[in-house]
Amino acid sequence: MRPTPLLAAALLSLAAGCDKPNTAPAPAASASAPAAASSAPPAASSAPPAAPQASAWEGPYTSKVGKVTPPAEAKMKLWEKDPGKDGVGAGTIKLSITGRLVTGALDGALGALVLHGDVDDKVLTARVDPKDPNTPQAWTGTLTGKLEADALTVVLRVASRDANQAREAEAKLTKR
Repeated sequence: MRPTPLLAAALLSLAAGCDKPNTAPAPAASASAPAAASSAPPAASSAPPAAPQASAWEGPYTSKVGKVTPPAEAKMKLWEKDPGKDGVGAGTIKLSITGRLVTGALDGALGALVLHGDVDDKVLTARVDPKDPNTPQAWTGTLTGKLEADALTVVLRVASRDANQAREAEAKLTKR
């Protein structure tokens, strides 16, 4: 393929610009700065950054039937037939915050769940999933919260595998 005259001109001007000598004067050396070009960098810059501090939080929850507000035109209303027995009751939330990363686990009425998320400006958001996704009564959802000095107030909202059951819980976690 032969280059077009415009492409050839552009390539030539680029190539010509590369051969141009640098005629700008070199910056003057400072009289107050020592000329130590081969000195080693300061020790502080060679040290690895400190690991973010981790904090552990724990507290009880009591799950209840969650509120579902469907659109008025919704035809299927299977959640209205929820007997309200599965996933209702007490449990424990344990989580750890390292930097912005949030990890943790829940156990109790909702079964064994894990959570992964982050915290930003004292607002925590996490995804909640079953520890074993093949569990027949697997709940998934979200955990949101507000981080304060010595307390973490969270709201848990989960749904059953078929999304016909919703559960929610509020909890106040304390620093361990």
